[in-house]
Parts: sequence; structure tokens; C-alpha cells
Amino acid sequence: MRNFATKQMDAEAHIDYFATSLPNLLLFEDDLQKRNRVDCLFLLALSELGMGNSARAVKLLNEVLSLDCNHMAAQQELQFLNQPCNLVSVRAVTK
Repeated sequence: MRNFATKQMDAEAHIDYFATSLPNLLLFEDDLQKRNRVDCLFLLALSELGMGNSARAVKLLNEVLSLDCNHMAAQQELQFLNQPCNLVSVRAVTK
């Protein structure tokens, strides 16, 4: 997952108009490069969590939220990491 996200972050984002559906509803014009970066950063954060690197994951999740403050999954992951049983690994990042 980490390798895919790293490679995809540098890829040029475009819509495949032959697709039968899109992952997000496109009512308004969107910055595809920004969305791609947000998605890749979130995948990188999840991969860091999976490898036990909570401090790095928190930094990446905060970067996701700096680009898209409405990213619900990133908000939920940070909320989980800030629960009392998880604060030991997160406190080093927030200080």
C-alpha cells in the first residue's frame, strides 16, 4: 500500500471518462491533483499505522486535514489515535 501511494502521488491525475462510475460525485469542478495528493497521503498514513509508526501517521493525517479539513476518515483516525489508551505514541508528535 505504501509503495502504491508513493508512486501514485507523482502520477498525473485524470478522469477516465469510460468508467461506469466515479468514486466521488462530481457536481462541481475539482482539483484532481489535490484530490490525488490527499488520497495518497491518507493511504500513506494508514500504511504507517499498520507498521506501528503512529507519530509519522499523525503527521500525515494532519497534512491530509490541512489540504481537506472535511476528510472524515482522517478526522476519525486522529480521533482514535487521541483516545487515552493511544496517547503514549501521539504525545511525542503534538509537543
